[in-house]
Formats: sequence, structure tokens, C-alpha cells
Amino acid sequence: MDFNSAAVIHDKLIALHCAPTCVGDYVSCWRSGLNHLASAGHLFDHVDSLWHFIKHLPIGLTFNIIHESVLYSLSTACSAEQLPTFESVVEHINNVKLNHAYFQPSCLCHIASDTLNLTVPHSRDNITTQSTATTTQSTSQP
Repeated sequence: MDFNSAAVIHDKLIALHCAPTCVGDYVSCWRSGLNHLASAGHLFDHVDSLWHFIKHLPIGLTFNIIHESVLYSLSTACSAEQLPTFESVVEHINNVKLNHAYFQPSCLCHIASDTLNLTVPHSRDNITTQSTATTTQSTSQP
């Protein structure tokens, strides 16, 4: 990859904005762009990448804690080792998304793993657990 191609990827990452319903796509685009730049030897400065990444997360209570936490780390870190990694910020975002979906009764959240999908339905009294082979429904009795 030449310098101009790397500059285009860099500029696209900076210009990305994250819609509240497309956080996963936003993270994927950033991860892919950073990997392309790193594999070509054109590294995106770690401080700049974190700042630009969190700058365009959705505005609102859901992501404000992450935004403020990363900004605080950027302003107080004495060395690069004290900064959060991109993947640790993504992990916090995923945790916030899961917590937000769990505590919002109107949201339906699918947590995927190799063999298990958990569905958090509207009622917390009726929890459905689905595996790839069977479906078990557990309902609390009055």
C-alpha cells in the first residue's frame, strides 16, 4: 500500500460517524482500517486513533462514560503504556451495549457464542434460552 492509499484510509476513519444502531459496523470499520494501515506499515498514531474513534461514538448517556473515560486517560497519561488499547475500548463499548439492551425492556438482545444464543425478552420473568440443537423455555411459576 502506498502513502496515498494509506492517507485515504486514514481520512476515511477520521470522517466516520457512528449511528446509535450501527455501533458494531463502526467498530468493524475502524478495526479493519487500523489493521490495513498497520499491515502496510502506516501506523495511525495511537492517541489520535483513540481520540477520533471515541469522538464519533453516538452522543447520549449510553456512551458518555466511555467517551469521558478515554478523554481522561488521554489527558492524564504520562506514557503510551498508560493509555487504553483500542480493543479494551471496544470491550467497554460491547459491555455498554449489552447492559443497555438488558436494562431496556423494549430491546431484544441476541448474545451469540459458538453453541448458545440467549434472548432477553420483554419480561424478565420469562427467559428463553436457545441452543443450536434444542430450545428450552423456563417460566417462573406463581
